[in-house]
Amino acid sequence: MKRSILLFSLCFITVFMFMVTNAADAQDPKPPEKITKGWLWMSVPTSSPGGADALKSKVDWLKEASGKLDGGKVTEAKVAANGVKAGDKVGDLQWAKSDIAAVGDDNVNDVMVKLGFGKVKGKLQSDIDDAVSYGVITIDSPKEQKAALHTGSDDAIQVWLDGKSIQRVEKNRGAGNYQEKKEITLKEGKSVLMVAVYEKGGGWSQFVGIDADFTTSGGQTFSGSGPAPPVPGPKIQDWLWMAVPSTKCGKDATTTDWLAEASGGEVTEKSVAAGRARAGQTVGKLKWTAGKIAAGGDNVNDLMVKLNLAPAASNNIVSYAATHIYTPGGKTNLHTGSDDAIKVWINGVVVQEVKKNRGASNYQEKKEITLKSGHNLLLVAVYECTGGWSQFVGFDEGITYEAIAPVEPRDKLVTTWGKLKSL
Repeated sequence: MKRSILLFSLCFITVFMFMVTNAADAQDPKPPEKITKGWLWMSVPTSSPGGADALKSKVDWLKEASGKLDGGKVTEAKVAANGVKAGDKVGDLQWAKSDIAAVGDDNVNDVMVKLGFGKVKGKLQSDIDDAVSYGVITIDSPKEQKAALHTGSDDAIQVWLDGKSIQRVEKNRGAGNYQEKKEITLKEGKSVLMVAVYEKGGGWSQFVGIDADFTTSGGQTFSGSGPAPPVPGPKIQDWLWMAVPSTKCGKDATTTDWLAEASGGEVTEKSVAAGRARAGQTVGKLKWTAGKIAAGGDNVNDLMVKLNLAPAASNNIVSYAATHIYTPGGKTNLHTGSDDAIKVWINGVVVQEVKKNRGASNYQEKKEITLKSGHNLLLVAVYECTGGWSQFVGFDEGITYEAIAPVEPRDKLVTTWGKLKSL
């Protein structure tokens, strides 16, 4: 329950307008596959605060970084026009090659840390702030062609093609997918594509694709004739949690409402699936508790122990995970994996049920479902028998959605729901 009807309305309008204006590209029926392989990377510090302010300053941060040691001979204009090679230097730093993940809200930070950028007094940071990443790759077009550049970033972003700036977004924001597109022209033959993402704090991500026919120096081949096949998106990790004992094992427990059993009928699966679960409310002697589940491993067991909802290595027990989802709506695939059996409700209706005692460390099945435009309620039950206890739930990569759970958010518009709501 939101704190008030007015607060709910403000929250809903804020996220809906954000998704319409800044994530409209993610609703594109044919988003291109992301360019992920073989980028050459550099990261240098900016002034503080970074992010959009660093881009708005119009400072050439490559030139700034190389100025003291080699007279500023490395510049954005030169690199954007001519490209670079692995091992080329910017001051005492070297360009390095790496792939980047197609999903996630911190994929740039992951690459920068892996490559050893972001050291302060010789110590490597795990979360780099006030910095700019530069990614350079060569693309080869078989002909001159009109194309659509798709971008998404956390925070601000600038894109150059053969030395010319073709996209510039001066915003501090979060991103897990494309957020805008722009019509461009690819020349016949090879071109240099350079992308800069200006990080302020929190997540640091980059998503770039071009709807056209071309190949890259990273070995990827793209066709503008249609979308890439849908692939699973990131797992939803922030939920409200409850765990209650069962008298049956795994798959045999799916026919009983264990919330009703534990609460004497005061709380039911039906009521929770319709949106009743709130942090602090009770089921028997236990309270619904917010928690972030790991994306792999024995994740339910580990979290239930951490939240004091269940003892370690519990058997014959059911976990319930509830959250709210805000989405543009439409068809997508629900991806699930579990140890052991699993049942999923969306807006009070069971949309997936797998009655199997099994192990799991990732998604195992998918099912086409339809999400409403706006507010959706998601409830997941995992029925543990013995051994591992895990849950993996998400949707197709191309679907934009905001999973709402009472966790401490990063200070970005896309994740500031925690400051506006109380679940």
